[in-house]
Amino acid sequence: MPAVRYAALVALVLWIGSMTSRVFGSGVWQGRLFPSACGAVIVLCLLVMKFVGPPPGGFIPRIAITVGMILLGVISVTERPAAAALQPLAMALGFVLLFWYVRE
Repeated sequence: MPAVRYAALVALVLWIGSMTSRVFGSGVWQGRLFPSACGAVIVLCLLVMKFVGPPPGGFIPRIAITVGMILLGVISVTERPAAAALQPLAMALGFVLLFWYVRE
């Protein structure tokens, strides 16, 4: 089970890194595929933790935050200027998830 937790944590850190590069304009990991893949890995890891071992604390809020981050990430890569303002919100949600992993 620790390997699944670490896989989710690595995916979350990479995802936050990609959001940081988008917010600060370095251009690394642009697009929809990488953030969506990281989000899918986190959701899959949470489901594995729930059904294989004891469910992680705050399972439902974690899934909801991850799905919300995926949606915000997909919306924020559109060409509309207002959509780019959603990226810091997705980063804040990512840090909430990271705080959950720090507490475990």
